[in-house]
Amino acid sequence: MSNNSTSRRSFRDLFGQRMLCRLSGLLTLCWFTVAAQALYAQNPVISLTLKNATVREVIEAVKTQSGYSFWYRESEIDLRKRVSVEAHEQNVLKLLDGVLADQGILAKLEGRHIVLYKSDPAGRGREYQLKGRVETEAGDPIVGANVLVEGTTNGMVTNSKGEFALNVTAGARLSVSFIGYDAAQVEVGNRTHLTVVLKENNQLLDDVVVIGDGVQKKVNLTGSIAVRQMSEIENQPMTHASQALYSMPGVYINQASAKPGSDGATIRIRGVGTMSSSSPMVLVDGMEYSLNELNPGDIETISVLKDASASIYGSKAANGVILITTKQAKKGAPVVKFSANFGIQSATYVPDVVTDPIQYMRMRNQAERNEGKLTVTYNDDDILEYEEGMKHDRYIYPASDWYDLCYENGFLQQYNARVSGGTDKISYSLGGGYMNQRGIMIANDDAERFSWDMKINAQVTKRLRVGVSLLGNLRYNTDPIYGVSTTVNIINRALPIFGTQLPDGKWLSTWLSTPGRNNPENPLMYLNEGNTRRQYHRILGRINIGYDLPWGIKYNANLGYVKIDHYSKDFKHAMYTYNPKTLERKDFSAYVSAKDWDNNSINYTFYNTLSWGKSFGGNHNFNVMVGTEYKRYDAKNFQAKKRDYFNNQLTALSVGATMDEISGGSSLELLFSYFGRITYDYKEKYLIDVTARYDGSSKFAKGNRWAFFPAVSVGWRIDKESFMQNIRQINVLKLRGSVGEMGNQAIGNYEYLMSVLANKDYNYSFSDVLAGGAAIKDFVDENISWETTRTYNLGLDFEAFDHRLLFSVDLYKKRTEGILRDVKIPAQIGNLNGPKQNIGVVANDGIELNLQWRSTIKNFHYSVGGNFCYNKNIVVDLDGQGYIKTFNIIREGEPIDAWYLYQADGFYNSYEEIANSVTVGSGVKPGYIRYKNLNNDDKIDDNDRAVSGNLTPSITYAFNCSLGWKGLELSAQFQGVADVKTYLSGNLAAPFWNGAGVLKEWATDAWTPENHNTRLPILHTATGAPEMHDYKNTQWLYNASYLRCKQLQLSYTLPKKWISKLGMSQCQIFVNGENLFTISPLKMFDPEIDLSSTNLMQYPSLRTINFGFNITF
Repeated sequence: MSNNSTSRRSFRDLFGQRMLCRLSGLLTLCWFTVAAQALYAQNPVISLTLKNATVREVIEAVKTQSGYSFWYRESEIDLRKRVSVEAHEQNVLKLLDGVLADQGILAKLEGRHIVLYKSDPAGRGREYQLKGRVETEAGDPIVGANVLVEGTTNGMVTNSKGEFALNVTAGARLSVSFIGYDAAQVEVGNRTHLTVVLKENNQLLDDVVVIGDGVQKKVNLTGSIAVRQMSEIENQPMTHASQALYSMPGVYINQASAKPGSDGATIRIRGVGTMSSSSPMVLVDGMEYSLNELNPGDIETISVLKDASASIYGSKAANGVILITTKQAKKGAPVVKFSANFGIQSATYVPDVVTDPIQYMRMRNQAERNEGKLTVTYNDDDILEYEEGMKHDRYIYPASDWYDLCYENGFLQQYNARVSGGTDKISYSLGGGYMNQRGIMIANDDAERFSWDMKINAQVTKRLRVGVSLLGNLRYNTDPIYGVSTTVNIINRALPIFGTQLPDGKWLSTWLSTPGRNNPENPLMYLNEGNTRRQYHRILGRINIGYDLPWGIKYNANLGYVKIDHYSKDFKHAMYTYNPKTLERKDFSAYVSAKDWDNNSINYTFYNTLSWGKSFGGNHNFNVMVGTEYKRYDAKNFQAKKRDYFNNQLTALSVGATMDEISGGSSLELLFSYFGRITYDYKEKYLIDVTARYDGSSKFAKGNRWAFFPAVSVGWRIDKESFMQNIRQINVLKLRGSVGEMGNQAIGNYEYLMSVLANKDYNYSFSDVLAGGAAIKDFVDENISWETTRTYNLGLDFEAFDHRLLFSVDLYKKRTEGILRDVKIPAQIGNLNGPKQNIGVVANDGIELNLQWRSTIKNFHYSVGGNFCYNKNIVVDLDGQGYIKTFNIIREGEPIDAWYLYQADGFYNSYEEIANSVTVGSGVKPGYIRYKNLNNDDKIDDNDRAVSGNLTPSITYAFNCSLGWKGLELSAQFQGVADVKTYLSGNLAAPFWNGAGVLKEWATDAWTPENHNTRLPILHTATGAPEMHDYKNTQWLYNASYLRCKQLQLSYTLPKKWISKLGMSQCQIFVNGENLFTISPLKMFDPEIDLSSTNLMQYPSLRTINFGFNITF
């Protein structure tokens, strides 16, 4: 009884904690709203539209809206002068400065009063020095902004602090511009110092690129970097951040599973260069972070570093680097954004299986007869009884379509809200998100995510800036107790003759006996009885300090903290199935068990930099940055399992009577780095970028821990040359090249040390006393060190016709040396696992093409574009070794993990043909697979296997188009892969595999004595015809190329006159579809599967119909 109370209290506590979490979030949002209003009161903004009004009328209108009174001398101001004002949520003082600038009048706040005063330090017509600063809405300096006195050639580029100094006359007008921002015109008046704030232009943001430790103009890039602005795809129904990487050139995304709460994406950048982890490094606001634990709604931009530009990140950059910038704090009046979307989801593909019990039994019998069996599984009397019984009793004589029974439409809902604003001294951004996804399985298939993002930036003093950010993600998801893969496999194995459930709740099996199904699994029982509940909590906290030192030197320090708490609870019910005829019970899982698992890790990162920039004579621009970085990864885990519970209701670990297992562990990894960058350009025409990084890792022994990773890239802006100035159609023509080295240390900790395993299996008895034992587990090589990847890139960028035509091409070569891989040793050496050693060289060579056209004709605009990528992967050297696996091979001269199979050569059509051939055994019959005897000897053996295709596609491509008229927009995205194959075996992929069912295609496309021209061999059972399945062959190798409509979207932005009275500045509604259709030669299952799995044990990909809205206040 006390245990039951404890269980209930735990549930209430959990429920209360969730409610408290949500209430806390609401209170925090309210606090920020109040704070925003307080900031507004200190820095008032108004909206005002006046045409040809007098200055006096403007002052009165401002007084009415703001509630402020005015102090001024009428003798100093021409109140009858007529002006026009068009201001939307503009700072009052800036509005008045603009209206009165030509009269030399300035405005300032004193309490609740606005004071207008005259200031003329230089005197009319006389030159004086004007100093100023150009900055972003977040208060960050803009380096390299162009500042020009209109009507003159007097101008300059801002320095590393965003500052400028120009000689001007009173009343002058400045033009300020920078790529990616709206240009600004500023009236100088009589001011001696001013601050110009440039506003981001979302349509031009792609002209500014986030690179390692900074940003750079796209036109001045010397590296190969792919960029995605989230504003381009913000309406898409993304549940994971990896989905934003689709169609980026040089990036291969394979979303093999759409299971709620889990990101099944495989990400590869320019091929596979190693035999260990090939996943790229992911940095969120400069910190290592998981894509799976990031709300896509918090992302602003994504940059993918594909060549030597990634070398600045050194030892973890060999597979490329993904830089994610989240939404930042911005100055100005509070801006509130809210978005929501709702979607219905369904499986793109499920196997087309035989669901008619009579057809299934007859096909099974025919398959066994084809194998020469005299006795078949189902006798004629049983089939006749079943056929008649189906008319009267669906429990004893079911016709179960298990995909219909176990799958349904899923539902997705997502909400995101954000408020941002601030003053010159402090700016803020607060965001929150919620996602709820109910999967397509009928039970224990859901996920829930809460996310939050807070940023505060403060200009503490003229030199000191401080920023604080907190990014968090809390995810809950529920899975079937045996896991998704096993459950999907059980659904695939289920037969139409299996029963479902009686009205009293009993789970049914079948009264018919089938080979391989001694204890038939009921998929509905698997889905409903017991579950795994996971709680995953990840927080990224960051403090940033920037300080302007003398001589233009800037110091920046970042302290980051990532905390991960992952708790999981498995609770497995006692499960029984019943014969529907006799109600005889069979134990499927006779006892109740529970397992608690907890993993905690803390990652610290501290990096600091010194940077300095200088422009000499306005032509030579020079920037230097040096820094250090310290990383610490500390992880601990613990799990315990107990069984023999009283019932299926009490789940606490303490209730179990028997301890089944208990284990735990910890790990520590350290990484220390020195790095630097030097950039130089001459008139933005000749460009050079040099980086270097020196890393030391605890994963290697002393003497091998440190490695140096240099890189250099250059660029030539041909369009800046004098001979190009008369060719006005060309806007950008740039040639660039790079070479650099990067590392990879993707191995476990302490693999250079002998590992000793101590557990109960090694205990021994000494004088009748049990003593603990231990054993050496692995043989090691203390000399292992970094994998090193050297990359070369040559690129051309071309933009023409007012930037409407954009084209780029990149040729690259990657060569990875010292590949870390396991080496096998003879079992006689203590039966130890072999060591990891630096063996092997792998090359990836390729080309990337990107083309886009965009144009506007009055109210109509359109764009069309696409990219094409080809990558050739080759193992160059393995020190003379080769590694043959069940399906694949790693061998010099071939791609990594190429399919290595027997070569199917059609089917035998007669016994005479079999007698005159070399076969795999005496059991071969007409209709069986014929194999090529590649070496022309007297047998089919391993020497007749050959490389048969790529596991990873060598070709990826994508194209997109959009049409817009006024507020209406239609867009589409397509993506595809080619030259890729997958091997499918096991349940349903092969007929009647170990008692499983069969696909309908075997009823129509299989070889028969009357029809030899077929795609499939004779109908058979996979276990009864080992000659066709024990020899892994190309008959079961499928072309997995595809072209998919990834997104189709229709959106409408409501006119401002419709929504302004509701306080909205923008409102957009949309409807879109994801994975609407796919063209592929693979019909059995979705071609975007885990290509290396060789089975169909995968959660289906999902098709989504989605609608929603985005609102800005």
